[in-house]
Amino acid sequence: MHYLLVSLSHKNTDLTVREKLSFTDTQKRELLSTVLTCESINEAVIVTTCNRMEITVSVNNCSQALDRIYHTLSVMSGIDESELQGRADSFEDEGAVRHLFSVASALESIVIGESQIIGQLKESCAFAKENESCGKKLGRLFKYAFKCAAAVKSSTLIGQNPVSVASAAVAGAKEKLGNLGGYTAVVVGYGEMSALAARHLIKADANVIIIGRNF
Repeated sequence: MHYLLVSLSHKNTDLTVREKLSFTDTQKRELLSTVLTCESINEAVIVTTCNRMEITVSVNNCSQALDRIYHTLSVMSGIDESELQGRADSFEDEGAVRHLFSVASALESIVIGESQIIGQLKESCAFAKENESCGKKLGRLFKYAFKCAAAVKSSTLIGQNPVSVASAAVAGAKEKLGNLGGYTAVVVGYGEMSALAARHLIKADANVIIIGRNF
């Protein structure tokens, strides 16, 4: 048995590509069931956030598993398979474990130490368990990833002042503009990050307008 992790994130893709890889729950169920039809793949967990789409799998044959993952992602996203292969980072066994632990500890985030990722990983693991794609092998791996994240937070200063992309953006605006009182900020979208941004902007006394991302 091997661990295999395929990562498409802010480190190797642009926003246009990441948006195509942002799947709904229905699409994630389809993706999980499709990759699991590969005889080499035993378990699978999909993590999708604003800045990453990662698939962690327990496999018998890494090469066959990679082929199925890239083909499935290509079909579902409309991105050419060769482009996905050229962009993605893939990790096997110890490398996969190390990468997952780093992601859980917020060391791979755009804002180092951001506090949202651990909750997103727990939700992803729970989603996979609900859809019967996460068993003992990946369940154990994610359990230890969560323990690692807790240890990093308690033994270092990384979690002393919880941050997020949204809080960093508002802090940057305050640094550039000074007091945000009297300014009007437009928040595009109304997902988790937009809600956080709105809260930070309101706390900074800015007026806030929230609009959708499409007509």
